[in-house]
Amino acid sequence: MIDIQQLYRSNKEFRDSRLNSLFSDFSGLKESNPEGYMANLNAWKHFLSSVFNHGEMLSFNYTFLKKMLLYRTSRRDYLPEGLYIVLNDMINNDKSLILESTLNMHNESQRPGILLMLKNAFFGTNIIDVRNKQTSVETLLSVEVLENKCKVIKEKLFPILDSDALNLDHLRSILTESNIDISKHDLLLCLQYLQRDFDKLEISNDIVVMKNGDARREDESGEVVYEDLKHISDLSYTIYKLQKYGNEKIQEVSDIDKKLKKSLHEKNLIVAKTQLKLKKLHEIQINKTLNSLENLHTLKIKVEDAQNNLLISKVWKENTNVMKLLNQKAEVSDETFDELYREIQQTDHISNKLGIKFADPEDEAIDKELAELESQVISDNKRGEEQEIEEIQKKLDSLKLPTSKPLGEKGTQTANQKQQEVNEGGKKEDIETNKEAVLN
Repeated sequence: MIDIQQLYRSNKEFRDSRLNSLFSDFSGLKESNPEGYMANLNAWKHFLSSVFNHGEMLSFNYTFLKKMLLYRTSRRDYLPEGLYIVLNDMINNDKSLILESTLNMHNESQRPGILLMLKNAFFGTNIIDVRNKQTSVETLLSVEVLENKCKVIKEKLFPILDSDALNLDHLRSILTESNIDISKHDLLLCLQYLQRDFDKLEISNDIVVMKNGDARREDESGEVVYEDLKHISDLSYTIYKLQKYGNEKIQEVSDIDKKLKKSLHEKNLIVAKTQLKLKKLHEIQINKTLNSLENLHTLKIKVEDAQNNLLISKVWKENTNVMKLLNQKAEVSDETFDELYREIQQTDHISNKLGIKFADPEDEAIDKELAELESQVISDNKRGEEQEIEEIQKKLDSLKLPTSKPLGEKGTQTANQKQQEVNEGGKKEDIETNKEAVLN
């Protein structure tokens, strides 16, 4: 719950020197002191915005809000007598607040009806005053908080609604699991606001459905059949609650099992025996829940099967009536059939007389031409292969494969270099032979 007193104390605008002015009916300042009027108005707007957003406060009325905004100080209690000025300005000028009754009206982007246009022309636009007897108790909505909540609801619920029709309690439970706390009334207001942008979203008797052309949801005119959907949605919600209950029981059994093992480890047999009994009782309850879930799932399948049977039987019945009507119009006597048969034979006779018979080509000529074509194809293929072989041979001939390693590489010699070394070696042997001869 939002702490209003703490918000007052933390807001610098609501200091002691300004409290008398801020909590008074300052409507008279609009003429005598416009700057003071606007200062009070803006201070309250900013404060209310923080109140709505801080506590995610979506819906309220003037009477409730006025009591809620009571400020208790050590000297006295302050009641916001000029609150109506702020709320009226936020509704009529800022459009940051709207009445619940306006949720089902058309979007501002749509053209208004001719009667509303004439009414506004003659009597002016309707100025809302929250002090009116009816409006003082009507629900007001913060547009900023409303749009924030609608964004989350759209993200969490629309994928589910696209495949199944659900009731408000079911949808609210799903949001609660995601740590989104919202009342059933506020959830309905958000869905009604979303209807402005989503024509397929339908709400009636706490049943929410997304129209998607499913014949099991809608009749021939495309209208949602809520009587059938109510039973389906209640069944789905019961299955959801039992599944959630079963999961909780399974978790309890797991926790008891841990305690049981701890007690046995500590040799506390009395406590262990009690825990084992509790575990067995929970397991029995889990089995009962699982059996009930199986029966409910079977029942849901049977209900859906019955809906399909209804559609099929409706189609069979409609087509049977059509066939009866067509057969009644198509009844003819045997003489009509005989006469029709004679006319068909006469038509065939005339066609044969008027038709020109073309001579079929002889098989011998066909075989001869086919053989010539086959021989030509073989010849073309052979010529193509020979050309391909010639091209490959030319490419091979053009290639010059080296017979030794290139010059400049380490450890390699050309044939001339090798011959020169052989000659030099022979000369050295002759010189050595001559030296030996001289010495002898």
